[in-house]
Amino acid sequence: MIQQAGTGAERERVVVIGGGPGGATAAAFLAMKGLAPLLLERERFPRFHIGESLLPASQAVWERLGIAEPLQHSGYTFKFGGRFAVGRSRKDDEALSATGTFSNIPPGYATPRPFAYQVERAVFDKQLLEHATACGARVREASVRRVLFEGERAVGVEVLDADGVTRTIRCELVIDASGRYAVTARQRGLLELDPVVQTSACFAHYHGVSRDDGALQGYFNGYYVEHGWVWFIPLAGDVMSVGLVQNKPACDRWSNDARVELERVLGRHAYMRKRFAKARSSSKARMFRDLAYRSRSFAGPGWLAVGDAAFFIDPLYSSGVHTALLMGEAAAEAAAASLEHGGCAKPLHAYERRFEKYYRFTRGYICSVYKILRTHSAATAYTWVPGVLFNNLDHPLIRPVTRFLNGYFEEHHGFALMARASMEAAAFAAGTLARWTGWGSWERFEAEGGEDSEPLLLDAPARELPAPRRASARMPVAR
Repeated sequence: MIQQAGTGAERERVVVIGGGPGGATAAAFLAMKGLAPLLLERERFPRFHIGESLLPASQAVWERLGIAEPLQHSGYTFKFGGRFAVGRSRKDDEALSATGTFSNIPPGYATPRPFAYQVERAVFDKQLLEHATACGARVREASVRRVLFEGERAVGVEVLDADGVTRTIRCELVIDASGRYAVTARQRGLLELDPVVQTSACFAHYHGVSRDDGALQGYFNGYYVEHGWVWFIPLAGDVMSVGLVQNKPACDRWSNDARVELERVLGRHAYMRKRFAKARSSSKARMFRDLAYRSRSFAGPGWLAVGDAAFFIDPLYSSGVHTALLMGEAAAEAAAASLEHGGCAKPLHAYERRFEKYYRFTRGYICSVYKILRTHSAATAYTWVPGVLFNNLDHPLIRPVTRFLNGYFEEHHGFALMARASMEAAAFAAGTLARWTGWGSWERFEAEGGEDSEPLLLDAPARELPAPRRASARMPVAR
């Protein structure tokens, strides 16, 4: 670190904003290239974060990072697959389900670790950050107030250090991995909410929620409900992360009480309620609004955005952490190539083109799913086809889609596009039929369930989950 003569500004080659998975990964890869970046993180780790279910595709990044083996022995719940289900009726305690096993992929794609983990993010994120430090990155506790620009080029950051002093750090390149704060996007007025995926979420942790036997106890479980779904993520120590995600108009009817909204849905559906026979709350519930958003640019002269600082689509299919890891590695490659050629913009443009395509493709698939979830009949068909016709995804025609859902979103586009086209057609047909006759609608599904069940309303302890960040465009620019 060099003090800039006469100005008091420090000078660095690369500054990384944020120590989450994307920032830690970018910093680690840069350090492995000998660039020794400065990583600025406003919070002390460990700190709570949602997004606990990971994907097998991340194993390739962890292998290149040199952290795959330590992660395997960290005590996390092993995740060998996932299961999605939809109720035949609200009063039926059995649900139609489709199960996907991560190892059931096309021949030739086998990997040494065909599994992922359900993690406590406070522990996982700290591991990644400590690994980045071990690789040679320098971590400082500081809050980035703004990115400094000269014209359109980012030339540094202004930070508030832990000692309460405001400092200026000049650099050749800024990697913004500030998560939902999205420092650069907010400052430049680039942030916009998704017009189709207009989801909100509420979630909490519970003890004693029933689990399946054997390897299935670590599976991700999702249950489709009106305009959305409920997640069950089994963590270590008999903790179950449970969350409700709904798209508009369903989430517009929510109150501001996250616990009531979550446990109202859990209590209304017999196939979910039965899992809570011996459960107790282990945290207060929290609520996210405006989950899906994007920055209109992922890169510019002298800067790159990584992970949630660039976009977030939806927690469905657990893509958030994997996307951050993938972008972190790619950002390190682009930054190193740019610096090697005197700040050349070509690698930054290539980075933006790659992840613009990645964003559009993955978002398109998620949009199709939420169109499917507008009616109960379409959600049932979406579950029945892979779950029954293809014997729970064990079929040559469906294995590429399974690999796609493992997190390999940049591969098997043909099969995924075929699946998306089928989903769109099914959603249109089911929606039209529901509008004309009422058959297959969520309204009829709810009515056929009889009288409403009482919400679970399990006693909540004093321990509270820290408040999550909102991505609302109305949120003030982080300073």
